[in-house]
Amino acid sequence: IKNLTRIKRYSDQHPEQIIIATGDTDQLECIDLLTNQRDYDEYSNMCINCIFPYSITLRENKRLKSKEHRKLLKQIKKDIFNENISVKDIINKYFKMVDKITTSFNIAYKNRTCHEVSMRVRSMLKKHDEYEVGESLICRKYTKLGKSKIVFNVNYEYTITAVSEATVQLDNTYWLPKTVIRSAFTHNYCRTCHSFQGSSIDEGITVFDWGNFFVNRKWLWTAITRARDLSKVYFWKYDEKPENMNKLMEYLGQKIRRYKGQDCRFWCF
Repeated sequence: IKNLTRIKRYSDQHPEQIIIATGDTDQLECIDLLTNQRDYDEYSNMCINCIFPYSITLRENKRLKSKEHRKLLKQIKKDIFNENISVKDIINKYFKMVDKITTSFNIAYKNRTCHEVSMRVRSMLKKHDEYEVGESLICRKYTKLGKSKIVFNVNYEYTITAVSEATVQLDNTYWLPKTVIRSAFTHNYCRTCHSFQGSSIDEGITVFDWGNFFVNRKWLWTAITRARDLSKVYFWKYDEKPENMNKLMEYLGQKIRRYKGQDCRFWCF
């Protein structure tokens, strides 16, 4: 909401500028909470309408190559946002479940899954060294090189162009110590859906973590619509372990109890 306010202020102060923005409330919501008092999509659209007095609604998906898939996508969307149909039933109806990784582009919810899948893909591709020329890396942590003005922003993609014993060269320009690469970058064989948002993928995609408790239908819709060919979208065959959710709830419960204990000690004092 702070960034939207800044855009609104800039627009008001520069009426001579032509400012064009794109957005879709059916895609992933921003990390920062816009509101918890009103309907999220309704409030988001209201904010956008306050900034931009003119709008155009695009209803045809141009990312998909065939008319048949564009028509199919409309039905998929209708089912995805129908709460009466389970996510698993939707996946089984429209997509293929796989238990073997064959795709170099993969989408997951958890960063840990991204790392594990990337390692398995590297093994599939017969990558033996930790970093090899030609591979792509994604920046996962804002990084600045010493006192220089060179910065690496989150979700930016870089290509490995040279490798030495202790350093890696990115994009024929930047030499970084491997210690920095390990802490701030990850291989580009599997990325979170948030970092893939806005991207188009021609190759096959396998979607992981789709059964996670925190995965909602907007996440699923965003993951599917990265593809240019729906027949190349696969879902990883697995069962989400219920104990994972139990561990999380136990952790959150303990955290709440600790905060309550701290508040009690503070006020009692």
